[in-house]
Amino acid sequence: MKKLTEQQQTELREILHKNANPVLQVKQVVERARNPKSSLHSCFEWDDAKCGEQWRLEQARELIRFSIIVIENPNKEMNIGKITPTHVSEFVSLRRDRIRPGGGYRVLKDVLQDAELRSELLEQALEEFKLWKNKYQRLKELSTIFEAAEVVAQKMQKRKAV
Repeated sequence: MKKLTEQQQTELREILHKNANPVLQVKQVVERARNPKSSLHSCFEWDDAKCGEQWRLEQARELIRFSIIVIENPNKEMNIGKITPTHVSEFVSLRRDRIRPGGGYRVLKDVLQDAELRSELLEQALEEFKLWKNKYQRLKELSTIFEAAEVVAQKMQKRKAV
């Protein structure tokens, strides 16, 4: 998704301020965007046939994301460091696959056992963690998590330098 224009952000705030409670609801945003004169209109696909197909693709992504497996011995089977059984996503989406036409998902176990793919996944996780950190950095209760992630990021940088 591209960055919103100032006008689009203003419209979102207008929708919010019309509410009795301080919650911006997606249904209200879509209703406002239906008007072709709205700056939000161009953010949506209005062709129902295209929307239907896009929705089915999103449902397929959700099915894949929620495919969970139980790993009885995670440290041995996947080299993920825990000794107790754990539930994990069966598939993972790597950036290299998302930039290709059609995208795709890989089996997590295979990714974790391949040094290059594992490194790519870790790098991707750290980038996503930075976004999460930016969102929640004002919560001092999470500071130890942020510090631990910084240690991992520094180790990754040292490995790349070697």
